[in-house]
Amino acid sequence: MSSSRLDQAERYRLHALYETGMSMRAIADALERAPSTISRELRRNQHARHYLPDHAQRISEHRRTQASRRPRIDAERIAQIEVLLSEDFSPEQIAGRTGLASHEWIYRHIYADHKRGGQLFTHLRKRRRKRRRRGMRDGRGQLTHRRSWMLALYLLTSTKTNMAALELMRHLGITLAFKLA
Repeated sequence: MSSSRLDQAERYRLHALYETGMSMRAIADALERAPSTISRELRRNQHARHYLPDHAQRISEHRRTQASRRPRIDAERIAQIEVLLSEDFSPEQIAGRTGLASHEWIYRHIYADHKRGGQLFTHLRKRRRKRRRRGMRDGRGQLTHRRSWMLALYLLTSTKTNMAALELMRHLGITLAFKLA
């Protein structure tokens, strides 16, 4: 199944199949598309409760041109936001009361300013939380020069004075995988 947008020819085929009374699933199979794609196309691009392929194509193209026009936050808005931050308003307050930008955008702006050497972050009420790096081994509670228990047993039993420990190990059924010196 293709995941790209419907083109003009597919819209004409969709219109013809839809007018014959075929189900959306059957139309989706014929066009080799997901049924949700067909349903969405019919729902979003209808004109006066009828599906017209030319009208649907115009609506789709208009939607695509509008999508590329992302609303930018101009320098004047940024200046207003920075003034409010310097007056110790929180990003949530600025976003909620003025609607100049979302609080997420304001936080991103503050942290980008901090990376450039700015001082906006000093007006935040709480410092940004330090996040623990994931995927690394935790070093707490580890002995720096520890020995494995097998090496400790070997060292314990390798001396002639500790033959009692060796006898105890034999009695318990513990065998060492290496040869005693």
